[in-house]
Amino acid sequence: LSIDELKLYEDKAIGMRDAGRILTLGGISLWVLTSVVAVFTENSSVYPEENNWNYVQETLKGVGFISALCGTPLWAVGGSRMDKAKLLTLDYNELNLFKEKAVKMRHTGMTLTSCGAGIVAASFIAGVMIGEDPSDDPEVTGGEYDIAMKVIGFGGMVGITTAIVGVPLWLTGGS
Repeated sequence: LSIDELKLYEDKAIGMRDAGRILTLGGISLWVLTSVVAVFTENSSVYPEENNWNYVQETLKGVGFISALCGTPLWAVGGSRMDKAKLLTLDYNELNLFKEKAVKMRHTGMTLTSCGAGIVAASFIAGVMIGEDPSDDPEVTGGEYDIAMKVIGFGGMVGITTAIVGVPLWLTGGS
């Protein structure tokens, strides 16, 4: 490619990477914010049972999740393409620095992904150990059961978010 073609290729890659960042981080933020608001308004008398607040919360969480899922590959692919365009113009010493950066990125991604899976598993185990359903009737629950469900939900949310951030770093660093 000529220098002008490389510059155009790099500009498109930067746009793709930035769009992916916005979608991913915005989606994760929307999901986490909606989940936190849901916890605080769960037993509130501000929102009566007859309204559609639960549907709004679930819709916002779904939009956030889908946004993060769509943005993550854009972020990874755009960053990878941008790096490939830069690779063509680097000398030997710069290539070695680039390789070190890629290895660090891969290791960080592997660590975040593994920690995310561990957090999900640990929160599930902790939730099971805290309390079991006090009855077979789904309408009757105890305090320990509610705490256990919140531990599982919050731990799952943190673990999945950590893994969502780790996977693109792992893939980008590996490529």
